[in-house]
Amino acid sequence: MRGLSFPPWARNLLLVAFGLGSCALLLSARVAVRQVQIDAFLWLAGAQAVLCWGGALLIWKGPPARGAFWIVLGLAAVLRLGLLFETPILSDDIYRYVWDGRVQSAGINPYRYIPVDPALAGLRDDAIFPRINRRTYAPTIYPPMAQMIFWAIHQASGSVAGFKASLLLFEAITIGGLACLLTRFGLPRERVLIYAWNPLVLWEFSGSGHIDAAMIAFVMLALVARKAERNTLTGVLLGAAVLTKFFPLALFPALYRRWDWKMPIALVGTIAAGYLPYLSVGPKVFGFLSTYADEEGIRSGRYFPLQLARFLGAEIPTGIYLGLVVLVLGALASLAVWRWNGNTRGFLFSAGTLAFAFTFCLSPQFPWYWCWTIPFLAFLARPALLPAYVFTVAALLHYGLWFRDRLWGSVRIHPHLALSLVHLTPAVLAVLAVWLLRRKPTAPAP
Repeated sequence: MRGLSFPPWARNLLLVAFGLGSCALLLSARVAVRQVQIDAFLWLAGAQAVLCWGGALLIWKGPPARGAFWIVLGLAAVLRLGLLFETPILSDDIYRYVWDGRVQSAGINPYRYIPVDPALAGLRDDAIFPRINRRTYAPTIYPPMAQMIFWAIHQASGSVAGFKASLLLFEAITIGGLACLLTRFGLPRERVLIYAWNPLVLWEFSGSGHIDAAMIAFVMLALVARKAERNTLTGVLLGAAVLTKFFPLALFPALYRRWDWKMPIALVGTIAAGYLPYLSVGPKVFGFLSTYADEEGIRSGRYFPLQLARFLGAEIPTGIYLGLVVLVLGALASLAVWRWNGNTRGFLFSAGTLAFAFTFCLSPQFPWYWCWTIPFLAFLARPALLPAYVFTVAALLHYGLWFRDRLWGSVRIHPHLALSLVHLTPAVLAVLAVWLLRRKPTAPAP
């Protein structure tokens, strides 16, 4: 599509074609997921990613065609409805969400008991309870705002489909906030397509119903408040995001305005107020967090850069790696506060940089952890968009569990390292492709 020019009506027609094609692929991928054919699902989701990229090229190419924004939103709604009533198969986290909401509706602190505790026997059923992960040994891990959302959704609907439908409201907030922020920065609001049609977002939120959808909505609202210079509101909204999932705390340096005290106080106050209703269980309010860190290899060193270094022969202790990560993130935070945030769009650059750096250093093995970086793609110039887009959407490759116990030559490779390499390789190739395409041709010798 490079170098081609389309009239507005033709661009809208192509946009509709790309969106409908993505819908058709989603329906086929839905069948593959039902049959647990993960390899087929990944090929189809990859094709969805290509069509999303095609739509993004149309949006980024020039002034938006009239009506393009509503085409983007309409097809985004259709794509989500295609997965709304599907039983989650790629992840079972949503059953814990529904269970925690049910426990709270019974007047019980969700951090007090594990699901198999006899005290909760009256809440068990055949639809939700048998599908709760870690039900025999793990209390809930989700922070207070997530728990409040679980409780609120349970009041409206105790079903999985009802829970996913409620999360779509948070997605609507994210898309609306993203469109608002794009407009305020003088960018086409149609760029919401890069989030709204993204296959990673579709499968993780509409498909699996991950609570990250709510966290991203709070982050987006915090960015909008930061743009409006509403410091106290920014702190409250960032606090709500942190109380939904902890890692948005990494964005504090990006949203902080030098010498302002209102935002930090509002942030700390919101987090403290969120924990207050659950403190009857004491230290158990942090739930399964400590054990989860061990179970997922976070303490033992299951990080892509560290695993790669060890594979190449550098035996770096986990503590040293984490120390280096703190130094890197600290340096980025200092740049954000003292340099980047002063520019017109500086806080967005700071937030996107910190989000990507934090996620890369953490290198989660679950695809949905990469979703919170996707809204930042809407503010990138087209040359930078392709590598970052591929880097995020390729997180779906972490569902390729067949890489476990594979041998590369005569060397056994850590499964997380193998999946991370497969995840990152397309992004590296995209960087190379952009570099080659943008190289200026050398003048011929006389």
